[in-house]
Amino acid sequence: MSYVFKTVCALPNDCYRGSTVALQLHISAKVLREYEREGVLIPLKSPTGMSYFTKRDYVWIATIGRLLHEAHLTFDDLRHALAECPCRNVRHCGFHSKKQCPLISDLSKPCWVNRAMCPGQCSCSCYFCTVYRSALTCESLAELLSSFAS
Repeated sequence: MSYVFKTVCALPNDCYRGSTVALQLHISAKVLREYEREGVLIPLKSPTGMSYFTKRDYVWIATIGRLLHEAHLTFDDLRHALAECPCRNVRHCGFHSKKQCPLISDLSKPCWVNRAMCPGQCSCSCYFCTVYRSALTCESLAELLSSFAS
């Protein structure tokens, strides 16, 4: 299944094309597209469909690589760990569990993968969302990172 975001939004001034980011991080552009397709990375999209990233994405992209290659996680493992991040604590929405949230259709995936349940939301809403932006500080990911670092 592909989780690619199709909606276009205004690009910030400090954006870099996916190919430039890939070169700077010593990975291929194909890897970035795979991360996007698997629902663990949200790029900004230009009107022509080109993927763009800002510097704040670099650490997240590197972390995804470390989790997949050094910790030997699968994309399903990573999506599940991200789904465990308590978005209700970040957004303060009032729901006591994800099971109560009307926007979450699949508890094994992070909320931005479930965005189809979010009418009127575009991919740039997810890109700038505090839940997506806080993925690096998520407890379940921190546990995964510390478990393979020791």
